[in-house]
This record gives sequence, structure tokens and C-alpha cells, in this order.
Amino acid sequence: MASINCLLLGKTSFGDAFPFNIGKINYVRNTGIVISKLKIEDLKFLIWDHIRKEVKVYSYYSMNLWKVDIKKEDENKLKDVFTEDDIKLKLEGNKLIPADLFINLFKQDEFDINIENIHIIVDVQQPSTTGQTDLVHIFIDNSKFFNQGGAAIRRHEGMNYKCEYNHITYDYGLLIKKLRGDREFGCEPLIVGYNPSSADSIWDKIKNEGYDIKVFNKKNIKVDNYLTLKMCKAIYQTNPGILVLVASDGDYNDVILEAFNYKWKIEIWCWNLGIKSCLFECSNFVTQHLHPTPRLHDKFKNSENITFITFDAYYKSFAYGYGAYSTDRIQRLDINNGNTIRNREIWKLFANNNLFFWFYREDKTIHLYFNTREKLNRTKNLLENEFKKLEIREKNY
Repeated sequence: MASINCLLLGKTSFGDAFPFNIGKINYVRNTGIVISKLKIEDLKFLIWDHIRKEVKVYSYYSMNLWKVDIKKEDENKLKDVFTEDDIKLKLEGNKLIPADLFINLFKQDEFDINIENIHIIVDVQQPSTTGQTDLVHIFIDNSKFFNQGGAAIRRHEGMNYKCEYNHITYDYGLLIKKLRGDREFGCEPLIVGYNPSSADSIWDKIKNEGYDIKVFNKKNIKVDNYLTLKMCKAIYQTNPGILVLVASDGDYNDVILEAFNYKWKIEIWCWNLGIKSCLFECSNFVTQHLHPTPRLHDKFKNSENITFITFDAYYKSFAYGYGAYSTDRIQRLDINNGNTIRNREIWKLFANNNLFFWFYREDKTIHLYFNTREKLNRTKNLLENEFKKLEIREKNY
């Protein structure tokens, strides 16, 4: 275990420093990472999770870490240090690179000798909030996102009734990363939903990923009211930014129109399956088909401030399926030595090649499921090229 002393940029006293302990195993969004494999990017997340409530840091992406070695008797060096140039010139600091390993930069013997020194300056880059901003305010109605997502993915992947909604897992970190893009947060992303007993593990996972959540015991009405309240608070109390709403029906029309009138940019994300909002007009074709392509109402057609985006083209980057599955329509590929590879390595390969990751682990074997022969063949070639030591075989039903 290692203990490092951190100080926020702009603080000038050892009394403002805070210790941060790094264990043999450290949990970054539900994933245990041993200290020998802990990267600076992981350390940023851990420190962010430790301080985010006190200093209103909405994303660890907006943080930079600097390695320094400040002794107590040199505390006066901290005065008038407010910028990155100050850290480099006055503290002789080195900016840490996210991909570097922690153990290569911080040796254990350094801590043993300099345990009371300040080791890291934390630079929280707060964006300007004057005038209209491009800060992102994310609000997620999870009850609609989760249930309609299961139905949409099942339809897209050709799965039948054996593919239950709770067999599909969403990585909310990757989902929010997609919603955020390369923009800065204006507030902490909010995820709201109701809580059937079967969903306890879902909410626990989201909490462990470090997001602000609110859970109700009854469906819909309290979720809608609470989310509307929080959006109104952002609209009225902060400068206009980008309101990103994950929803699917017309329950939020009034607050969307209010944001529009207050000069906010608006992004509405939903599944094609859930399009019912009166913000969007439908052609005669829509009434005859279950899954129409939406188009904006005339009022918004010439506006650059409102955008409609569906998840159907993006879900492979933040969702995967897990569970044994067998029908005569499903193709299966087995990795016999599946114990030699991590799930996330395969998922990354799938997502990068627009393939849905559906799998099941049975002892040392990983079963991969596909609804077409073409997808199976393409995956087999990708795996053989990327992971040469995998033992791969096709399963015929």
C-alpha cells in the first residue's frame, strides 16, 4: 500500500493537503485493479471520487495531476502558485500522463523517506461560467432507457423471448462518456429511475461508478417530476449551456420548451422504439410501422439549438449481453481457453468493429453468440488476428 499527500492547485498551506491511500487492490468503477497495474488515469478517477462532493468537480476528465516533492520547510513555495506554468517553474512539477503506471512514477522507497511531503498537485480546471457556455448538463430517465433499450437491442440482434432485459448490461460510464463527447460538465450527471427489487444490483453498480442517482419505489410520475425539477433548477440558476436529456416520451415537453426559450442548446437521446414525443411530427408512414424514423416538428426544423439522436446506432459501445443462449437461429463461437482473456478486451474489439458482445462464461470456456453467420465469421477472423493464442472453435447445434 502507498499513501500520497495531495494538494489542490491554489491552496498554499500543508494544512490544506489531504492524504490518499492506494491499496493493493483499488476499485475503479466496479473493476478491481492491483497496484502494479494502476495507471495515472485510474488514480485520477480515485482522487476525483474522493474530493468531488467537496470541490464540485463534475468529471475527472477535467483534472490534471502533477508530481512534486514539497517539504514542510519549503511551504512558502506554494504561495502564488495558481497556473500550470507556476507548477513547472516554482515547484519543478511534472505533469502526469494518464497512460503511465503509478508504480513506475512513485517508488515505495520515496514514500518511506518523504512520507510527510506533498507528492501531488491536483489541478481542477474549472471552465468559465459567464455568458452562454458549452457546458453539458446530463439528465437520464433510466426507467425508460433501461426497459426500452432491452426491447430495442433484442430486436436489432434478432433475439427472441429467451433474451430477457436483465440479461443486458449497460456500462453507465461509457454511456455518459458518449453523451458528454469532448465537452466539459456543467453539473454532475443525474440518473433517475424506479426500483423494482430485481433492479437492486443495477442501482448498486451505478452508485459504485460514482454518479448522482435518485431512486423511487413507484413508477414514472415521481421520476418525471424529480427530473423536471432538477432540469428547471439548471435552466434558471445557471448560464445557458447544453441540456442532454435521455428520455422517450412527451412528459418533458414543457421543460424542453422552457430550456429552448432560455437559449439553451438541447440534445434529446432515446431509442427509436420509444418515440412518442409531441415535439416530433409523424408522417402517415409512421402510423403503419412500429419503428419509424423521427423528424423534428416544424417549429424546430430551422433551429440549431435542438438535436434529436437515437441510441440504436451507438448501443454496441456501452451495452453487452450475458447469459447462456441456444436456438436453431443463433450461431455460437467458443473460446476454449477463455480464462486467458478478460471480458473487456473482447468487448472493446467488438465495439470497435460494430459488433454486439453477447457471451457466457462456463468454467474456462467463453461462449459467443451471433444471429448471423456473417457476424460469426467476421468475429472469428478478428479474434484470430488480435489474440493469436486463443483456442477458437465453432459450435453447431
